[in-house]
Parts: sequence; structure tokens; C-alpha cells
Amino acid sequence: MSAAAESHLPAEPAAFLHALLQSAPVGALVTDSEGRILYANRPFEEMTGFSFDEVKGKLGYEILLPEERWEEMRARIEKRLQGEASNYKVELFTRSGRRKWFHVHATPFRDADGVIRGTIGVHFDIDAQERLEETYDYLSGELDRERGCDLIGESPGIRRVKEQIAVLGSSETSVLILGETGSGKEVVARAIHESSARRERPLIRVNCAAVPENLFESEFFGHVRGAFSGAVKDRRGKFELADGGTLFLDEVGEIPPALQGKLLRALQEREIERVGDERTRKVDVRVISATNRDLGEATLKGTFREDLFYRLGVYPIELPPLRERGEDILRLAKHFIEKLCRDRGEPPKELRESEAAQLLAYPWPGNVRELHNVLERAILLSPGTTLHLP
Repeated sequence: MSAAAESHLPAEPAAFLHALLQSAPVGALVTDSEGRILYANRPFEEMTGFSFDEVKGKLGYEILLPEERWEEMRARIEKRLQGEASNYKVELFTRSGRRKWFHVHATPFRDADGVIRGTIGVHFDIDAQERLEETYDYLSGELDRERGCDLIGESPGIRRVKEQIAVLGSSETSVLILGETGSGKEVVARAIHESSARRERPLIRVNCAAVPENLFESEFFGHVRGAFSGAVKDRRGKFELADGGTLFLDEVGEIPPALQGKLLRALQEREIERVGDERTRKVDVRVISATNRDLGEATLKGTFREDLFYRLGVYPIELPPLRERGEDILRLAKHFIEKLCRDRGEPPKELRESEAAQLLAYPWPGNVRELHNVLERAILLSPGTTLHLP
């Protein structure tokens, strides 16, 4: 640096450095040779919720990391004292008890004699990106699922459901969707989510009937590395994936009684514990559940907790079966034909009156899902421009 340039620097370098760090768009944490906090700038305070005054002089890793990671961090400090800088991703505790992902660039600093006295850690908040990647990993397995949120139909029962959705969109009320298998309960859940203030956050679905009983707790709440055989890394559960958004518990009546109490606690306290972890984590989740079972009868039999039933069913929605929606059958058929043909890159096939009459005459025990499957099979077996039912 030239002498002319140096002449323009402030006379008090410490004050200048403090002002620079306070205005930086990244979190700065300075620790001594043992890891005790010497300085934290304002962005770091805002990112973590900890004020510098309450963490000054304390071991940073004991505040920001779970105990099982302390030894790892002490090893990093030892390497820094040998002059080694490092870059790594880490999940740190915030003051509220939640965890956030950071990318950290840690560099040793020296005194005037060249002796290493500690570490300057520059923290980049990457929590949003990490959450997005984890959510994407989950959703990538759901790509073949129907993503539309349109509830097709104008029958009295469906009009009533649409009115309920409009009311529920502006609330945080727990919703229990009741209906037969294949009647479209997930479509209703998606419509409620898309009409709510949580629409920009994910809707995470759990098919409770498909989760092995011994994996329920990990599926819901996640686990930490080493919690059980096969847990080779930390994993977020569905509650954390849905944080800020909506958790849809499909076939909620299949949740084992042993887990129902833990689910109730998570709903009431808005906090969870990963399997193998002693620290609680705050979560902000709206729960929508669905079942084809009579949960009232299940509570009488003792297979479903009564308090959980009332917690989930603050606002019940009854979705009518397709056989009670006669005037909607042809609307749905047209919608499915157009979509299925579009997905195949071909124009919609014509639905003749004879085929339409067959659709109207059939009782549809499998409901909307069965109608969709019948039409998909018919399109595959109809080489021309006219639809032929199998």
C-alpha cells in the first residue's frame, strides 16, 4: 500500500476495524486460543440471536454446538493454532434453540510478534439454501404425484368443501379431512396450503400407513448421527422439513399408539427432539391430517388417543365419495383426459356419449383415484382420436 493511500486511513485502526465489521454483510466471530469469544459483530448477533454481551468470554462451541460436537471443534482449534485455515459447513444453535446452517471460513490471527492468538471466523448464513436442498431431496421422490391444487367439481358437497377451504386459508387451525380412500383428500390439503400464508413454504406429506413402526419417530422428528444402526449422518424429520410450512399426515389413524403421545407433545409445544439428541428444536408447522377411519370409534376402543383426536380435528372437513358427486364425474373425466393426453404430447381424445354413460353408471368404489386410473388405461389402449373404455 502506498504512503498516500495509508495517509487516508483512520488514525485509530481498532475503531475503523470495528466499524468495518459492524457494516459487513457476514457474521464475524473472534475467539482466543481456547475458543473463548472475544468479539462478535452485529450481523452475527442478528443471525444467531445471541448478543455479544451474553456470550463474551464464553467458549463459543459450548454455546453454539451440541456436546457431541465439542471434541471435533477443539480439534479444529488445535489445527488453527498450527496456522491452518479451514472452510466448512456447520449447523449452529440459535438463542431460540433452533438450528441454522452456516458456511464458516476460519482463519488464525497473530499478534505483533507473529504468535497465533486465536481465530477469526467469518459466518455466511446458508440456512435457506440448505433447507431448500433438503426439501428438494424430499420432493424429488414425489415428482410423480399429482401437483395440482384445483378441486374439480360443482356438486353441493364439493361447493361446501371449497367454501371451507376459503375460510381455512386465513387461519392456522388444525384440519382433519375425512373421506374414503381415493376421494381426493390430498388435493384438499394442498388447496388449503396454497390458500394460506404458508404457501411459499413446503407442504410435506407423510403417508402414515407406509412407515414401518420402528421408524416412525425418526421419520417424524429426525435423528442424529449414531442414534441407531444405520444412522450414519444427522437427518431432519418431516417436522423440520415442514418448518414454516404445512405438514400433511395422510392416513393419520395408522399412527402407532406409542408415538401418539410424542406427536401430541410436538403439536402442543411446537418443539421436537431428534432421536438420539437431548436438545429440543422449535418448529413452526401447521398440521393437516386425513383419514378414512372412524377416529371417534378408535378412541372408544383405545387405539387412538382422545386428546390427539381433538387436537387434530379442530376443524373437520368431510369429503363426499365420488358416487355422491354424479354431476362432477364428467367434469373430472374431461380434466383427466386433457391432462393425461397433454402429458403424452397428444391432443385430447374424444369422450363419446356411450362411454360417458358408462362412467355415470359405475359406482366408483375407488373414487377419484379409480376414475383417474381407468382413464389412464383407456388412453393407452385407444390408438385413435376417440376414447374407448377397457
